[in-house]
Amino acid sequence: MKYLPKNKVFLIISILMLSNTPLSHSQNIDISAEVPIRQIQFKVFPEKRLPSINNWSTIVDVELRSCSTNQTVHRFQQITTNNAGIGTINVSNLSVRGDNYTAVIRGASHLNKKFSCYHFNNQNVFMDLTTGNSTLLAGEISNKYDNYINALDISVLIKNFYSSDYYSDLNQDGKVNSLDSSIQLINLYKNGDN
Repeated sequence: MKYLPKNKVFLIISILMLSNTPLSHSQNIDISAEVPIRQIQFKVFPEKRLPSINNWSTIVDVELRSCSTNQTVHRFQQITTNNAGIGTINVSNLSVRGDNYTAVIRGASHLNKKFSCYHFNNQNVFMDLTTGNSTLLAGEISNKYDNYINALDISVLIKNFYSSDYYSDLNQDGKVNSLDSSIQLINLYKNGDN
């Protein structure tokens, strides 16, 4: 149950009292309100990180779609997750309302991953997107994001070998090397979710 602030309850009761409509003891007054969502938190794991514990930080784009229409309702870009994989989106200035949403997440070097129908029903929402087979697949690093890992992505990784390029360092161990190319080759010719 959601509660109205005291000043709004007082206003509604004052209006009822001024309406000159007497209330009997058996009459009920229903008061309801929709409280907008203020913050969305989510937890997501990029695949094959080294070390594999507390190394889940990345930069993601988040798209929220209505579950009933599959239409994009909101897009949030460049959200940084912490080492535990948790990202926070402050939405107090937007009209994100209680509803069912599908989240589409794209990591900095990852394919899109679609997470179906989460119900948003209070001011602060938390989506745990780490259950089941839900890691973000790595290797999409070409300048042209096509949500598909192919030769364009391989050529970028090879060009950045032995560097510390953030996007090519797929396992985030601080250097681009054969460990990163093996991750990319495992995901070669894979498409992300639409």
